[in-house]
Amino acid sequence: MGSESEVAAAAALAAKAEVAVAAAPGGKPAKEKKAAAEFWLVATIQDCKVITVQEIASAKCFLKIHWIDTAFLDKIRAEQRKLIGRPDEVAQQTKDLDLEKMAVELEGGDTVYGMLDAAPDSFPINIDSIFLNQISSERIGGLCWTKYDQEKGVVSVQIVVDVTVHAPMSLQKYPYDRHVIPFCLATRATKDADGTLIKWKLCEKWPNWAPAKYGEDKAILSEDQTMKDLEYRHKRCFAYLGEKKAILCVRIERQPLNFMKRVALPAFIVVSIALSVSGIEDSSFQDEYGAAITSLLTLTVFSYSVQSSLPKLPYLTLADWYFLLGFFIHLIIVLKILMASRFCLDTSDNSNRTFVLGDTVCQERNHWSTIVLAIFWFLLHVMLTLSTMLPFFVNKHVRVPYKDLIETYAEEFSSHSLPCNRSEGIDVNATPLIGDLAEMDMDDHKKNKAQKKREKKEKKEKKAIEKVKEKLQNKVARADHSSATEE
Repeated sequence: MGSESEVAAAAALAAKAEVAVAAAPGGKPAKEKKAAAEFWLVATIQDCKVITVQEIASAKCFLKIHWIDTAFLDKIRAEQRKLIGRPDEVAQQTKDLDLEKMAVELEGGDTVYGMLDAAPDSFPINIDSIFLNQISSERIGGLCWTKYDQEKGVVSVQIVVDVTVHAPMSLQKYPYDRHVIPFCLATRATKDADGTLIKWKLCEKWPNWAPAKYGEDKAILSEDQTMKDLEYRHKRCFAYLGEKKAILCVRIERQPLNFMKRVALPAFIVVSIALSVSGIEDSSFQDEYGAAITSLLTLTVFSYSVQSSLPKLPYLTLADWYFLLGFFIHLIIVLKILMASRFCLDTSDNSNRTFVLGDTVCQERNHWSTIVLAIFWFLLHVMLTLSTMLPFFVNKHVRVPYKDLIETYAEEFSSHSLPCNRSEGIDVNATPLIGDLAEMDMDDHKKNKAQKKREKKEKKEKKAIEKVKEKLQNKVARADHSSATEE
C-alpha cells in the first residue's frame, strides 16, 4: 500500500509539474511545435577600437554566413511583386528585374555582389541589425556578396559592416583591468507554413556541408588589427555559445606600464620633493607646509585627469585607492607639521632645547617621521614597478578572469524584462502623488514576495518528485536483484 501511494503521489506531482511547464502566463497553453536549424558563421573583426569613457567599441566586421535552404531561389522569386488582378504576371520594375537576374545568376553558380535584400526572412540573422548590442552600423555594399550551391542547397552570404557596439566595462581593477568586448548575434526565430517555430542556432564546430576554401573558414571568429592599440593588449578572441544567443568576444587587457609612466611616476616625484623639504637645514615649518600644499594640488590634478578618462563609476578603482593613499600621506604630513610647529617652538619644555647634531629632539623626531613616510612611499612604487615586470602574478592574483566577465555579461544581457499591465501605467497628463507611488512600491514588494514563495514551492515540488523517483528506482533495482538471485 505504501508503494502504491508513493507512485500515485509521484504521478500527481509530475503531472502538476508538466502542466506548470506547458502552461504560459495568463493560462494560455505553450506552443509545442519547435524546431532548431543550424548555420555556420565565419567572422573576422578588424581594428576593434575601444573608447573607455563612453563604454563603446567600434570595428569593421566581415561575416560569412552559411546555411542550407533548398528553396532559397524560390523565396527570392517570391519577393517579386505581382500585378493586381493578374497574379500570374510579375511587375516589370527595376527591383523585380534585379531579383529575377539574381536568381538566375545564383542558379548558374555565380557570385552576386551588393544585393542582400532578397528573401531577408530566410536569413539566420537579422541583416538590418546584426548585433543586439549595436548602437549604429553602416553596411559596405561593395564587399557584400551572395552565393548558392544548388547541389547541396547551401546558401553563402558575406556581410561587411562598420559597427559600434555597447561594451560594458568592469573597472574595479584599473589599471590592471581586462574586458570582454561582446558582439551579440541577433539570431532569428521564424514560423514555418505549418506554424512550427524555427530557431536558428550557431554550430559549435565546422559542419561538413559548409565550404572551406580558406584557412579561416573552419573558425567561428578571428581578429585582425591593422593599427596598433596603444591602450589595450589584445588577446585571442573566442565565441561564447550560450543557451540563448551566441556572443562573439574580443578579449583585451590594459597595459599598466602606461599608467606607471604617465601618472604614478610624476606623482612619485612630486610627493618625494614635498617630503625632501623637511631635510633642508635652514627650512622652516612654513616651507614644509607650502611644499605639502603644492604637492597636494598637483596630485589632485593627476587624480582628475585619470577620472576624466573613465566613465562615471559607482565604485572605487585601484587607481582611486592609490590617489586616496597619496592624499592620506599628505594629511599625515600636514598634521605632523602642525604638531611639530606647536611643540618644537614651545620653550617651556627643556627637552626641546637639548641639541642633537644641530637639531632639537623634537625636530629630530619630525625628520624621522618624514623618513618613514618616504620609505613607505618608495616601497609602494617599487611594488607597482614589479607588477609591470611580473604579468603572470598580476594575471593570476589581480586581474578578473575572462570566464567570470563573459558569464556575468551573458547572465545580465539575457535577463527577462518585466511585463507592465495597463492598470500599472501612469497617466502622462496627470502628476502621480507620493502616496500613489508608495502604493505602487508596496505592490511591487508584495509581488516579489509572492514570486519568491512560488519559486520556493516549485523547488520543493521538484525535490519531492526527484526523491520519489529515486525511491522507485531503488525499489525496482532491488526487485530485479532479488528476482535474479532467486533464479
